[in-house]
Amino acid sequence: MASRSDIDGDRIAIWGIGHGAGVVVQAGAYDKRAKAAMGISPFFSCEADMLRFPPGAYQEAWEERASRIANPNLEPKYVPILAESMGMAERSPQASIIGNPQGFLLRSIFKPLSDAAGTPWENKLTLESLYWQSKFEPTTWIHLILPRPVYWVATDAPLLPNYQA
Repeated sequence: MASRSDIDGDRIAIWGIGHGAGVVVQAGAYDKRAKAAMGISPFFSCEADMLRFPPGAYQEAWEERASRIANPNLEPKYVPILAESMGMAERSPQASIIGNPQGFLLRSIFKPLSDAAGTPWENKLTLESLYWQSKFEPTTWIHLILPRPVYWVATDAPLLPNYQA
């Protein structure tokens, strides 16, 4: 962005939602071209996030990592990211990484947008990605953004209340 003639490189802000807000913290901490950072409903800690992983997924991720180190040609294993249906979200919220009704709502928004844009999107995450996510603690980098502005919107209320599937 900073190299574009139609962009003022001294006024670049970065933003993200959810896990993307965690990435914004890390990027803003080290990329000083970002003059401000904004996170909406931010992901704070994988230690806390792991409590919502499907049962056994984290242990399975560790085991798969060891297997892939021993045999790099193994095909990756996947877990679903978002609930595939409202029924699944209500009956089995831990069957996917974000398996609650709001996760299904996000899927019902993201998938059609991705399809309309012609971008491939599949509702899955590799166990290896889950393993590396478990190490991600974005709050440890917030102090490196300062004194640049940080706008952080956090709530315990659903992002999209009153949604009817």
